[in-house]
Amino acid sequence: MLIVLIDFGPGKLSELGSAIGRSIREFRRNVRDETSGQRAAERARTPETAFLRWTLARLRRVPGFRVPCH
Repeated sequence: MLIVLIDFGPGKLSELGSAIGRSIREFRRNVRDETSGQRAAERARTPETAFLRWTLARLRRVPGFRVPCH
């Protein structure tokens, strides 16, 4: 820390700290956005998944029907 203070000076040290903080926040935001985009893509409603969801919803109305577990 002392070397950084000597190299950059006290005025630049605060700018350096805020730049590092902004970089970390931006990185976290981008990671969060990427994972939520992947989740949305996984939940995309293709015709096959829509049919399976519809079928499962109909089967759940049948008395005594249980979804098998893997």
